[in-house]
Amino acid sequence: MRDESLIRNAAEKLKTAIDAILPKNPNEAELRAKIEKQLEAFLHAGAHLLPSPRLEVTLASGRADAVFNRFVIEYKRPGVLSKRSNHKATQHAVKQLRDYLSDLAQKERHEVHRVAGVVFDGCLIIFARFVDGAFTAEAPQSVSVENLERMLTWLTALASGVALTADNLARDFGIEQYRTQQTLRALYTGLQQATQETDSLVSKLFEQWRILFSEAIDYSEAFGGGKLEQLQKWARKAGFDIRSAYEAEQFFFVLHTYFALLVKLIARLAVMRALLDKVGVVRSYQQLADLPSDALQEELQKIESGDLFRQIGIQNLLEGDFFAWYLRAWNAEIERGIRQLLQQLSHYDPTTLTLVPEETRDLFKKLYHYLLPREVRHNLGEYYTPDWLAERLLRQMDNTLFADSSQPNERTLSQKVLQTRFLDPACGSGTFLVLILRRLMQLQRNLQPALSEGELLKAITQNVVGFDINPLAVLTARVNYLLAIADLLPYRKGELSLPVYLADSVLMPAFSTDMFQGSVYLFRTAVGEFKIPTALCTPTYFNRLCDMMEECVLSGVSADAFLQRVSIMLGQSPTGEVVPYHGVDERGNPVRELPEYLKQLCREARMNPTPPEAFLWECLRDRRLNGLKFRRQHAIGRYIADFYCHEARLIIELEGSVHDEPQQATYDAIRFETLQAQGFRVLRIRNEELRDNPQAVLARILEAALAGTYTSPFQHPHPHSPAPFVQHPHSPAPFVQH
Repeated sequence: MRDESLIRNAAEKLKTAIDAILPKNPNEAELRAKIEKQLEAFLHAGAHLLPSPRLEVTLASGRADAVFNRFVIEYKRPGVLSKRSNHKATQHAVKQLRDYLSDLAQKERHEVHRVAGVVFDGCLIIFARFVDGAFTAEAPQSVSVENLERMLTWLTALASGVALTADNLARDFGIEQYRTQQTLRALYTGLQQATQETDSLVSKLFEQWRILFSEAIDYSEAFGGGKLEQLQKWARKAGFDIRSAYEAEQFFFVLHTYFALLVKLIARLAVMRALLDKVGVVRSYQQLADLPSDALQEELQKIESGDLFRQIGIQNLLEGDFFAWYLRAWNAEIERGIRQLLQQLSHYDPTTLTLVPEETRDLFKKLYHYLLPREVRHNLGEYYTPDWLAERLLRQMDNTLFADSSQPNERTLSQKVLQTRFLDPACGSGTFLVLILRRLMQLQRNLQPALSEGELLKAITQNVVGFDINPLAVLTARVNYLLAIADLLPYRKGELSLPVYLADSVLMPAFSTDMFQGSVYLFRTAVGEFKIPTALCTPTYFNRLCDMMEECVLSGVSADAFLQRVSIMLGQSPTGEVVPYHGVDERGNPVRELPEYLKQLCREARMNPTPPEAFLWECLRDRRLNGLKFRRQHAIGRYIADFYCHEARLIIELEGSVHDEPQQATYDAIRFETLQAQGFRVLRIRNEELRDNPQAVLARILEAALAGTYTSPFQHPHPHSPAPFVQHPHSPAPFVQH
């Protein structure tokens, strides 16, 4: 709710504007123009923006003048309304408003008690709403500051809670929206800047996306000749000047990133609400938008990596995919665009998906259609199977399962539901998968109690599988898959992985058995070739291997320690006893090489440090702190220190909220105990400490370093170093602005 003083001030301005125009005998259009100008200013005042109104909204019973989400204003020419109870024009206006509110609730899936409106002619105002399902209109009242204040209070309360429908999402996040164009331009500029370093992680992610994207479409066909001109013409509407096929690829990578972020945030909105009891308190999107820069990045990183979903046992919904690159190209423009996106999403009400679950399946498909016109999508080879055709094909494939006219006995039907396997090798956004899931869940309800929800969930996640080579399609299909089985999630046992995979269903896996490589699968990427032993390329181990590689690389674990963990994983017995395992393959070398290769990639990625790391490094580098020499990302045995001073044997670790998680805290305790046993001293600093009081942090570092330094020729202050408690003239301004 907006501040009361802000509402009061807006009501007074609105009354002044009305008093100024009424003596001129305005018509309805002139009155509307004057009032809408004042309302627009009110909606965009203060820290939290409210959605803009929709004007002349077509409903079943007519066209509503102005719709502010769940609040309707119906304007009339001054003098049309009367306080007489039998006044026909007033009765007609009230009936209009009643019909508009009823139609709006039905069209946008609101409960009727959650909509309201006013009839307004500048002289009189009538408040109306539904109470206990019955329409109630108050007697006409004179337009006063108090009544205008009441109208703005209603408008403010009902402007939030926007129905989560494709039409509303397209209205707020479509490419015609100025804020969408701003965000896309910020991402586009950030991508161009980040890819100037050809060895940066962002460059490699973009190159890998291009490899996968080029296998799905023919660049020369999609971005050549007249088709490029079509794209250029459309992109200009969004403020982009596309001059080459390469720039077209960059533009689509940015567009996919924007769409992917929307999908992830909507998934969080819907799933977190449904399973809130499993994860505890979760920040709203308005709270995220209000966070300082570094805290916002940490929260976005949690979303991108899927940590939030893993807390409720969903392992692979989000996995830090190609489209998380913007966190490594972070700048003020990207931050501003994402804050606006979060603020706009904060107005949405995810209960829409519960009220009308059948519309969930089309939500992302329709939104993508709004972002890209048909001719551009078709040039890219993107065609969507309509539901009626997909349903017809499913009936032809298996009449027993998909035709209502089929009447097999209960046992036969139960076996088919549990044992029939489905693979969509080019699943797109998941049309076939979701239709199959919906049908299986419908059959299970008819088969209860012979077939339980838990049995069905286990069968579904083993038997209904999708592949696609488009990373955006895989993400969208996974979210659609999850939303389709949301009712079954309370019945799961243990962790859940969604069986939708980024894969090329045409090319067979590259396999090698030569004497030098052993039995391995070859994974060719933009950064080189990965060799994975066949023993690890199984449904049981492969995902766990990838998670383990990521964890070990980020934690600086040595190749020997990584190999030992893999061996333990492969030799783990059902009872938990570790069984000796002799070799991952003939020699174990391919697996041994993996963490070292990945660590090299991480070193390249460190060309893009986080804002706290970059800030502290500017304060410490070049002996700026009392002449002490610090190194960044320094390897110490099997660990990598954020900052290290050899003279003082001092390790400095910058820590965000991820270090508060139990598993990470346990690992940190072991790590620091090991380092201290080797004679190193560890100083742990929170990001927010550095943000809020950098001078105090530098003083702590200096005190810790001087306590452990040995005699050094550089013990005197560096000529370009500041005094211990004064910020260096060349060091950056604090990395967060409040």
